[in-house]
Amino acid sequence: MIQQHIHHIRISVGELWLKGKNQTSFVDRLLYNIRAQVLRSGGEISTLSHAQGIITLRYQGDQSLVIDALAHIPGIATFTFVQSLKRDMQHLTQAVEEIFTAWALDGVTLVRFDTRRRDKRFALTSPEINATLGAIASQKGLKCDYKHAEHTIKIVVDHEEIFISQKRYRGMGGLPVGSSGKGLVLLSGGIDSPVSAVRMMRRGVAVDYIHFHTFAHNSDVLKTKMPEIIKRLNRFAPRGAKLYLVPYTFFDLAVQERVPARLQVIFFKNFMHQCAAQIAGEKNYQMLINGDALAQVASQTPENMRAAMHGVDALLLRPLVGMCKEEIISLSRAYDLYEESIKPYKDCCSLVAKNPATRINNENYIATYRDFPMQEIITQTSKHLDVFDIE
Repeated sequence: MIQQHIHHIRISVGELWLKGKNQTSFVDRLLYNIRAQVLRSGGEISTLSHAQGIITLRYQGDQSLVIDALAHIPGIATFTFVQSLKRDMQHLTQAVEEIFTAWALDGVTLVRFDTRRRDKRFALTSPEINATLGAIASQKGLKCDYKHAEHTIKIVVDHEEIFISQKRYRGMGGLPVGSSGKGLVLLSGGIDSPVSAVRMMRRGVAVDYIHFHTFAHNSDVLKTKMPEIIKRLNRFAPRGAKLYLVPYTFFDLAVQERVPARLQVIFFKNFMHQCAAQIAGEKNYQMLINGDALAQVASQTPENMRAAMHGVDALLLRPLVGMCKEEIISLSRAYDLYEESIKPYKDCCSLVAKNPATRINNENYIATYRDFPMQEIITQTSKHLDVFDIE
């Protein structure tokens, strides 16, 4: 059997450096997530460890798949593939000369060095190392230019080895999923709420999803785009997600007879928040999450957002509240969610009022609300919800 090449990656943890005495628990969570997501990509890990703000990963497997996995892990600031060398100038100059030879063949002319000497006992200082390697660059027909360089060689002189790398990949930054509790995302059939889920995962929240639908059976939703959207969202998390499917039928029957048309969309949002809050309380979710952006649509004015939370005993987070639609679409594309999100889908909001009140009168709303059997509808609806695992 042919021995697969072992890749060596150094990962910077970025924001986790700010966590002081709690840093260890955040790093441990990130190590867990890296292990889970690299293994899911088909990689076989031989080493995964942390020291001084750097995570070292050695694995066997497809390089492109692991790059994709690491790029989707919240908590990683940057990562780079490195060569590990013996701690002497002979091995360093030989490795760099090979890189220069390849670059010269590719037409590269301007280069630079980024050298860091972690071990100050090493014989040469960082500027002296750069000068030695610069002389080799000149011999190969390359020029050192720290302002206009086409390629950079990063060198780290550590206590036992020298590490060199050529390309740095950007991670997602933020905090590792699971370090900030659990959240339940109100997932619609549109663009905003999936982006909202990713933004909260970047802040360390492990998420599951609740979706309200118009189909005859809960399982019918599994034949739509919704499971595929969740599968794409799962790339940012170390595990699959639960999907709570809730029928719209009982609310629809009640609202048509008792609520003026212009108030129905706000009643529906309150119904969703109440249902989600009940599940959150039963299943130990610390927060609800939705895709509201202030004043983007009629139901998202301050007055209407307040009314939609009437009687809801839960923390609701709106990570997109200050964003415009163009910003949200840009993020949706960046997270590879957009094309799936815009596929046709009949969600519940499209069936409620066509001309909703934009600034609801709270007194009139409360008066109507008192006569509406919201809790009875929620109790009846909860008997017909189903939960599915989406990997």
